[in-house]
Amino acid sequence: MTFRDEIEKLYISNKLDDIYKIYERFSKEEIIEWIRSRPKAKMDIFEVEGDKEAILVIPTADFNGQLAKHAREVFKGLHMIFVQSKGPLFNYAKSVNEGIRYAKNKYMPKWFIVSNDDVIWAEPPNKLIDSLTTVSNNADLVMVCPPGKAHTKKVSLISPKGYVFSIMRLYAMISKTSWVRVYRKFLKYRKKFGIKYWPAMHSILMNLKFGIKEKYDFLYCGSFCIVKDKLFDENFINGVEDIALSITSAIQLINYKIEFLSGATLGDNELRMAKNLINFIYLNWLIESGKIKLRPSTIMRLLTNSNG
Repeated sequence: MTFRDEIEKLYISNKLDDIYKIYERFSKEEIIEWIRSRPKAKMDIFEVEGDKEAILVIPTADFNGQLAKHAREVFKGLHMIFVQSKGPLFNYAKSVNEGIRYAKNKYMPKWFIVSNDDVIWAEPPNKLIDSLTTVSNNADLVMVCPPGKAHTKKVSLISPKGYVFSIMRLYAMISKTSWVRVYRKFLKYRKKFGIKYWPAMHSILMNLKFGIKEKYDFLYCGSFCIVKDKLFDENFINGVEDIALSITSAIQLINYKIEFLSGATLGDNELRMAKNLINFIYLNWLIESGKIKLRPSTIMRLLTNSNG
């Protein structure tokens, strides 16, 4: 059994202790090699006829399930491409990219709308199409306002000073929330994997006023975005791919109201958060190797312009 097989076996066991064994037993280089060599899951394409000016791509576990059926009602009128995939090799970024490539080769639309299947409600799709006519030619990623709990969210990439980690570790010892328990484990591995930048999505970390060596504020798309001709990085495994896309894109915001559940398909629990450290490791490797370049924040200008 190769080290890649060993990591895969631990990862797909879906046992919390096995996920932490990955970080104990394997190096950064081995984890990076593993994620870059993972095969694609089986994917099936289902189309729903509609307006092809902008084509909607939706990854789903079940085209005939309740979530996908409701999404078809919410987005009725748009041409939809559902990418059905499930199982241990399911990868959100790979499913989205498969749908975009399919739509591009068959229809050549100007825009690709990417949505989770757990949409609750949205304004009429024709309003979204009309708003896209106002987007600058320079923009290649569009997000919608007002922000929601699952889309157009603020994230800070922070590089804390050493003593901040000590404070975070003490807080983790007395807190019972799942994200803090996972962060406590992450702190244990930060030096081993050279994790300089942490995606701080919780307000406690995002709003730190002291002990920060570097901080970059971004918006990330989450459950909903519109892309012109961009693909997600498929090496991320069901997390952080939208942050990487946002960092590397020219973003414009438009007004379009939409609401989602949070984690309806993949879940939003301690196991998923523990798995996400793999994505943090990969993101830092991309930054360290110069494949992603951080730039000054434009988040406030973006939000101001969208409201004006």
